[in-house]
Amino acid sequence: MKKILATIGTAVFLVSVLPMVAGAVEPIEVKTFAQWCEEKESVPEATRRTIDAVLGQAGTNDCQLADRKLRDLTNLDLSYNAISDLKPLAGLINLENLRISLGNISDLEPLAGLIKLGRLSLHNSRIINLKPLAGLSKLYLLNLSDNTISDLKPLRGLTNLKYLNLRSNQINDLKPLNGLINLTELNLNSN
Repeated sequence: MKKILATIGTAVFLVSVLPMVAGAVEPIEVKTFAQWCEEKESVPEATRRTIDAVLGQAGTNDCQLADRKLRDLTNLDLSYNAISDLKPLAGLINLENLRISLGNISDLEPLAGLIKLGRLSLHNSRIINLKPLAGLSKLYLLNLSDNTISDLKPLRGLTNLKYLNLRSNQINDLKPLNGLINLTELNLNSN
């Protein structure tokens, strides 16, 4: 009888816990740029700055029109806008080229779903963690100079990389780069 009750107890526990566990691994819904834009007045200043910079690139302040223009956008340069929040960019899934110079970026997680990116330049920022870039297998140019990066392990699977600029970081271990067979240019000055 105790075994039956223990089995029932375990089954009840599993039935009540499994949905929570399953929920924990479900992908987070990505907002469209229009959704971010329409919430602009209620988001933090850093997010608002990103939204305004993207609206400037879209050439309109109309959220819906900007969203339509941005859906097919492949190139985006937000340099010199003091960008620190990348969340409004997460829905720009057709981006192939993204450049943000002189930002204040530390969280790259919003870029993890931008799988069409071939060129990514995020120099002069505060980047430490490269894990969100690990799945961006189409990257062939990556400029992360002037950051605070020390761990290159997340880059080891980016075998399409031809150009990698890691100048002025805190890198000591180059072993993760050994498998980057297409790499033709590597800048590691001032590490």
